[in-house]
Amino acid sequence: MNTSNQPSFSTYFRVLNFIGEVISNDKEFISEFRYLYYKENEPVSNPHASYKVYIDRHLGLNKIHSITGPRKDEFLLITAFYPSILPALEQSINKLVIQKLDTYCLVESGFITYDGLGLLIVGGYETGRNLLIKTLVERGCIYYGDAISILDMPRYEAIHFPKSIAVESLSNKFTKFRGRNPAFRERNRTSSYYVLPAERAKTIKACHRIDFVFFPKKVSGSPALTYVTPADALMRLMESTFDRRQNSEKQFDYLAGLVRKVQSFCISIKGLKKTTDLIFQQLRAD
Repeated sequence: MNTSNQPSFSTYFRVLNFIGEVISNDKEFISEFRYLYYKENEPVSNPHASYKVYIDRHLGLNKIHSITGPRKDEFLLITAFYPSILPALEQSINKLVIQKLDTYCLVESGFITYDGLGLLIVGGYETGRNLLIKTLVERGCIYYGDAISILDMPRYEAIHFPKSIAVESLSNKFTKFRGRNPAFRERNRTSSYYVLPAERAKTIKACHRIDFVFFPKKVSGSPALTYVTPADALMRLMESTFDRRQNSEKQFDYLAGLVRKVQSFCISIKGLKKTTDLIFQQLRAD
């Protein structure tokens, strides 16, 4: 790092008991980061940070992305200018959360609730998961998370992951979320947008039982909702579970119990309104 120009701004972020501190010489970046991990969930009164993240924006364009540290449970160093640091930092923090929260089952998925029902939406970014979750929240669902779902073993519940919705692109950079909160991004530095959902779980430890599991996929034909057997749902969930080999047998047993308790569906995405209409029809039928 450039020791002659030390960062001078900082903020905290928190996921359950995982606390990190971000320090940067870029005040605008710190402001944007506070909306990535909800600023109302920042820890107060000088907490101990398990990780420190240093962002040096005065690097050359050929400095891409590096992570080092004296001890992996205490120190994280990221320095970057290009490509954009915000998406890179989000991915790195997700990896740290996975390492830190080893008593939970973490699944690449999002979680929302509707009329008392909990919906686990499983799959990677390429499946359309993020835009599907964004649209469902716009239509009245309560948002818990869109990148990683923290499942509380042995309870079949998902825990609030306080992070804005990551959207690869928007048709208009000034697009509003339910007319209140604009999407924000690193201006002129990335194609990724982050939308702070207005209708979201309000406390850091909010949790909700899981009633449905949906596996989204983009299609060229018509939207469709197809029943998935418990055996197939278990296989798909295991494929989306973050691998911690010391816990794999426990996770398998836990997810096997989960798929016996919930209804699972494959949702083919073609037109977000039509697709979400199918989901709401299924929820109301139950």
